[in-house]
Amino acid sequence: MEQPTKPRIAFMGNPGYGGLILEALCSTDAEVVAVFHASHSRLHLFRKLYRRYASSPKRFAAGFSRVLDKLNKVGDEPYPLPVFGKDVLEIAQAHSLPLFDGSFVHHPDCPERLQSLGVDIILVASFSEFLPQRVIDVPTLAAINMHPALLPRYRGWCPEFSAVLNGESQTGISYHLMEKTFDTGNVLLQRSLELEMGETTLSLKNRLARLAIEAIPDLIALIANGDLQGLQQDQTLASYCRLEKDFNLIDESKSVKQIRQLINACYDGGMLGRPYFFHNGHKLSVLSHGHEGWRFEASDGAVEFDVIRYKHRTYQGEDLRKLRDTLGASLAANEILPIDRQ
Repeated sequence: MEQPTKPRIAFMGNPGYGGLILEALCSTDAEVVAVFHASHSRLHLFRKLYRRYASSPKRFAAGFSRVLDKLNKVGDEPYPLPVFGKDVLEIAQAHSLPLFDGSFVHHPDCPERLQSLGVDIILVASFSEFLPQRVIDVPTLAAINMHPALLPRYRGWCPEFSAVLNGESQTGISYHLMEKTFDTGNVLLQRSLELEMGETTLSLKNRLARLAIEAIPDLIALIANGDLQGLQQDQTLASYCRLEKDFNLIDESKSVKQIRQLINACYDGGMLGRPYFFHNGHKLSVLSHGHEGWRFEASDGAVEFDVIRYKHRTYQGEDLRKLRDTLGASLAANEILPIDRQ
């Protein structure tokens, strides 16, 4: 098949990576003929929630627990979470691109509509809809996804969070072919980077986004050359992003390094959970660590929490010292360090 000199692309993405990559894509020789954005359909959202949480007693119990947890957190954010990336809808409107609600990928007419647009490539970046096989099969060349990890490692959701949490020294981005199962298709290209000291989830996302954008010209070149077979993933090296129950509990069994990685991962990681520990029967959330503050004895040394959240209020500096006094006598292992007031 003769390769198009100007591939016609249907882009699908959510705010974040999606907006950034779409904006970069618009500056290439590719022709974006359709943009699918995060669904605004309340009916579609209701159906998704029903399938996820109401289709069995076990799922209902899990969903009910999550709702209660979120209700308990209302108004409990110590500061607004930074916004990552750009909105797909805004970028598409700025470039006058044809728009589709994300839920349309599940409509029976979607494949025919994409075919009528002459789509050569479907390009996905952090899209919240599972693409049916009949949609994946539409483009004349390939359906491609950008995944913010070095596949086959960290398949699935929150790979950046997992990389920081697990103390990885290296991660990166992968553009890969899409198939029925998530993140398993042949890899077309990858770019890697080293994690920095004190890396957080948000700082890593920003760096990975730049990496993904810088790789777009190479991806377009592969498309133009018809080099879309890619390399098969080594299934023996595959890993998935999974969070264990109470993953964010800080206790004496964790090392200093593990505790710091947990705090860094959660620092700007959204609603995945705040690190917390118990002191004399009180539950306290940890927002950051530093060189001074609330001293906590880990399995191999001490770590200092310099900003703590307790009962909808944030404590640091002298307020943190007063909180410690208020909560009663400390355990011998967990004494508070002096606060430098200079």
